[in-house]
Amino acid sequence: MNPLASDWPEPQTDELPVVVLPEARAWIDIRPDAAAVADAILVGPGNWLTRGSGLLIVGPTGCGKSTLDATLAFSFALGREIVGLRPSRPLKSLVIQAEDDDLDLREMARGIVADLAPNDDERETLRANVQIVTERAKTGTAFIALAASLLELHRPDLLHLNPLSAFFGDDLNDQRAVAAFFRTGFNPLLSQHRCALLSVHHPAKPSKERDGWRDGAQAYAGSGSADLANWAREVMTLRQVAPGLYELAATKRWRKLGWKDADGKPSSTRLIAHARDGLQVWRDATGETLAALGATRYTAAGLCALVPEAGIDKAELRDALVDKFTVSERTAANYLSDSCRVRRHNVNGQNMRCALLAETQRPRRDVYPDQPANRPVVWVTLTEEGKRLCKR
Repeated sequence: MNPLASDWPEPQTDELPVVVLPEARAWIDIRPDAAAVADAILVGPGNWLTRGSGLLIVGPTGCGKSTLDATLAFSFALGREIVGLRPSRPLKSLVIQAEDDDLDLREMARGIVADLAPNDDERETLRANVQIVTERAKTGTAFIALAASLLELHRPDLLHLNPLSAFFGDDLNDQRAVAAFFRTGFNPLLSQHRCALLSVHHPAKPSKERDGWRDGAQAYAGSGSADLANWAREVMTLRQVAPGLYELAATKRWRKLGWKDADGKPSSTRLIAHARDGLQVWRDATGETLAALGATRYTAAGLCALVPEAGIDKAELRDALVDKFTVSERTAANYLSDSCRVRRHNVNGQNMRCALLAETQRPRRDVYPDQPANRPVVWVTLTEEGKRLCKR
């Protein structure tokens, strides 16, 4: 007998839980059924927002996120496209909100319905397809249980949470808490009820670091753990670029939307505006809207026209783009990067591969004699194609 046997741990008698293994398939042989793909797409154009997925709408307090979310719900209910987002069919929305009282909700609905101008049959469709619940007490697992019951009862295509922070009930910076809420809690519900989740969310506190974020980095603009953006199929950001004028940006799967800029190039952003007739509703910023705000729609030719013959500091050109075209610094920086790359540009009706701008570096003291001679200035000049585009 082993004298140390009495010190050994008792053998484990509990059986391991039975795990149902997911099916493993040969990736190369996956052929989605066309009908199933079409049924899975809720909002496009393209395979953008699908059943079982999530969308985050991120914007600062007071910018109109709730109105934007409501505008989407009412427009999608009638199968109508709005701000470049096209429902695949009339979609039913269930909105769970925590911040607005009945008067606020009434004012939003009044403005949106007035803009949609539905006929009598469409009004009945709106009553059936846009349902709202106010919940101000339940958070975390209790809220997930409530959502499960509401999904079972109402069977929506889209479940809206406004705002996310009112229902989360934990530290949004905790990756485990985020995973427990979305991946463990909501993912099975979204799959079971074949719906998508739209969450209205606040951004993190402003910082100089975040001001420089561009492209996909903006997906992490919302406050909390990076897993929040990683979980979401799409993250849209809303930021003001002029009074009443905002830039709506898709940060992850924007190419699926097919958005185009004024030059016909793929774009991840579009300008949208509050209604100028006092209604609480969002619309695409039309030429008339831009003119009323003193803004100009961006074109590559307009960018080239801002470059003097001798060239310009790239940072100054970025600021000039922000002022002239009423866009964010992030979008202005994207325009500059696009114009400095060799790619297809339409130069006076001719489609060619070229760069419109050329970059060089100049000693800072040569450009700004009164400034310390630290890092050099990125100097931008027009290429021959850029000169042709702005007819120099």
